[in-house]
Amino acid sequence: MREFHDRRPGEVVIRTSPHMLQVLFDGLKQTLAPAEQQGYDTSRVYLLLDEMVSNAYRHGYNEQDDEPVGVRVRVQGDYVYVAVRDLAPTFDSARHAATRTAPPPDSGATGGMGLVIVQSMCESLVHQVPKEGGNAVYAVMKMQRRGRLSPARVHVGAQGHGD
Repeated sequence: MREFHDRRPGEVVIRTSPHMLQVLFDGLKQTLAPAEQQGYDTSRVYLLLDEMVSNAYRHGYNEQDDEPVGVRVRVQGDYVYVAVRDLAPTFDSARHAATRTAPPPDSGATGGMGLVIVQSMCESLVHQVPKEGGNAVYAVMKMQRRGRLSPARVHVGAQGHGD
């Protein structure tokens, strides 16, 4: 079983499996709770992590179970800083995301949107190769405040219903 050579401060190391995201998300609730209490929408953080970690599992490790993925999440003001690392073959996902375009809607293509989504969500996305090999991807994303609909903005357009 492969392991990282070093443990990084604040890092959660999960093992790849079909249930790894639930394990990761359960472990991050406490880290993200203060941001939620301050009115930030953390669902985009979970989406970002879902894409980054799932890519490591599906594409880096070819869905092989019990491989290490290290995740660090830090919230500072309006921003969340995310680091995801693995020991999979090196692949510069940040460069790939920056040069990739979404398939046209009428192409019938399924998938292939993960890195496009990640790139569009982030202020910064950087790939590095750690000394021990593999991949380390660093993302910075501005969090949005949860929107609240005021009663004046709610409008039902059906004839005679809610007008």
